[in-house]
Amino acid sequence: MPRMDNNRSLPQPYRPANPPAPGNDPGDVIRAVWDEFNRIASAMADLDRPLSVSVRNTDTITVGATASYSTMLNAAPVIDWEQPGGSFNSSTGVWTCAQEGLYQISAAVVSDPFPAPATKSYSVSLRLTRTPLGAGAIDYLFGGGGLDDQFVTASALILLPLTQGDTIVLSAAGVHPTKTGTNTVRASMSIVRVSGVANAN
Repeated sequence: MPRMDNNRSLPQPYRPANPPAPGNDPGDVIRAVWDEFNRIASAMADLDRPLSVSVRNTDTITVGATASYSTMLNAAPVIDWEQPGGSFNSSTGVWTCAQEGLYQISAAVVSDPFPAPATKSYSVSLRLTRTPLGAGAIDYLFGGGGLDDQFVTASALILLPLTQGDTIVLSAAGVHPTKTGTNTVRASMSIVRVSGVANAN
């Protein structure tokens, strides 16, 4: 059952082999059963460990009259899960795709209330930047709003087809009619591979 793709993070599809022919001796039957168990084990290898990352951090965003984005997750973030290791760069906040496939990306930025609020509207913008290997960056924008004396959240949930070498970066900005400076936020991002090519004959 040879693989028809180059994606080693996918479990090998399980397809039963032909049963032993009638009249085979018991040794052949035992060998066939043993081989079948090995095929099942190969099909289930790493089934519980899809290519994925989960990372979070407390950071600051720039606040002003217009959106000025700051990169998140690039200052000693907590990496809760990373498969394979080394795909997320904690000094730049850049995650690099290791295998082609369809990925579910979820991200959130939760902004603290302002220390000295003006009781005015305040919005947070979350930006996911996908840079395909050898191509220009593509931005996906998500927003949330409220009053500056409350927690304000911007969140994203998106499915993206990615190829090996594509990168994802999370950044965020705050917009306020009268306040400028920075504000504390908690940022998180999770990426998990949910599908890919898995043909076999």
